[in-house]
Amino acid sequence: MQGGTDTGAQLARRGYGWRNFPLVLAVVVSGQTATAGEWRVNTYLDFAEVYTDNVSLAPAGEEQDEFVTQISPGIGVSGQSGRAKLNLNYRLQNLIYGHDLARSNSNHQLLANGNLELIKNWFFVDAKSSISQQIVDADASVPLDNFNIGNRADVITYGVSPYLKLRFGSYAAGEMRYGIDRVENQSTALSDTEITQYSARLGSGPNFNRLNWGMNFRHEEMSREFGPDSLRENASAVVRYRFHQTFNALARGGYENNDVVTTRSIKNGSYWSVGGEWLPSRYATLSATAGENNWDADVYLQPTARTQLHVGYQDLEVGLNPGGVWTADFSHHTRRSTWRLSYVEESTSTQILQLADRQFFLVVDSNGNLLIDPRTGFPVVIVNNIFALTDEEFIRQRFQGSVTWKSGKSDFVLGAYNEQREFEISNNSEDVLGANASWIWRLKPRTQSILGGGWQHRNPAGTNEADELWYASLGFNRSISQDVNSSLEFRHTERASVRAGEDYDENRLTLQLSMRF
Repeated sequence: MQGGTDTGAQLARRGYGWRNFPLVLAVVVSGQTATAGEWRVNTYLDFAEVYTDNVSLAPAGEEQDEFVTQISPGIGVSGQSGRAKLNLNYRLQNLIYGHDLARSNSNHQLLANGNLELIKNWFFVDAKSSISQQIVDADASVPLDNFNIGNRADVITYGVSPYLKLRFGSYAAGEMRYGIDRVENQSTALSDTEITQYSARLGSGPNFNRLNWGMNFRHEEMSREFGPDSLRENASAVVRYRFHQTFNALARGGYENNDVVTTRSIKNGSYWSVGGEWLPSRYATLSATAGENNWDADVYLQPTARTQLHVGYQDLEVGLNPGGVWTADFSHHTRRSTWRLSYVEESTSTQILQLADRQFFLVVDSNGNLLIDPRTGFPVVIVNNIFALTDEEFIRQRFQGSVTWKSGKSDFVLGAYNEQREFEISNNSEDVLGANASWIWRLKPRTQSILGGGWQHRNPAGTNEADELWYASLGFNRSISQDVNSSLEFRHTERASVRAGEDYDENRLTLQLSMRF
């Protein structure tokens, strides 16, 4: 692990200054715990002893075994008072390598977001910050976590967004927002980046009966330290007029103004379309419009309170992703299971995905909330996406699905995804297909076994070859008390790479003790 060893003084010397505002906000918000509201403060400590027969993920004949000791204290603060909200989890992962102490390091891991209501019902401030470790070179040996050495570095994000909530009686309501975010990559593979955003939205209020309308504007400037800068700007409006209980006239219009470095021909300009919206029942809505530079169609179905489906298609001749673009989202909940499928096409960048925490495949529960690991307070990640780090913008097409299922003494989790990226400058493409599964079986009230596995198939950018990565694990968890948990896990990992010297096998045994205070 090359990143994550900075002390507080080193971070300050790197020029954080006002950029520490998200953490300052967290401290201010946490100060509200003495006032009205409900707050939870959890502290925890993880001990782990790991034996690996290939600590550096070297090819056959070059393996080095190692004993690694992990000592990870952490704290979680969450709650809400009259004017403040906060959700913060921080962990300091200390790794000590028995055979080579020079490898020892510490990794900061943070996930925090907060909100302050500075003027009641009018002026608010959002802030967020995160620290995590990412793979630097997707073509090299790929560690699945921080215990293996090399090829990982810190990514630090933080941002602040003041905004006004606007109300014009019963006629209209909206929001004006300013945001500034920064991504710092402790790797030369990706530029540090600052993103400035202005946005506004306004929509009709309850005084509008038959006529409903909404307007949106967004301006985003991305400034990279070494890579190319970019500009994204768009405005849109929609108007509905109710002719009948089951039919609305529908009109859309907008404007695109973008400046992104690309070899494609990007067309800026306006678009408009008109059509209709049919509501045959309260369970279904179908709409379509056609006009200049745009035509679109959408289907919304909600046959039950537990099942929702949206499928959309848009053929837009202006903007960063012209032509036919599909979107889809499906969710279904039963008493024992949650099913989710989604598909998205978008023009984006690695830094935008980092800020939005969309570099990973996370699992949600039946209410759409992220599943949180009770030992760490961080979301459960079932697929670590392995993509090349680049300052190029790209067109992203991603399908993913997940199933969580409870049956008697067993819990099942299954996730799969396929993502393709078309890069704007090199014209290379990257394709990653992956799947993960786990089976949790409660052997006794306090003891459970966990059988897991994962597979990933990756076509590196600019090649027709493929890398294969897979792992299988078997573990046992034992709850010693309400606040103390122990676990034992064996994991085997294999990788077959198109690059010479990047194949490896690893066997690992992990004994862990987790305590909450």
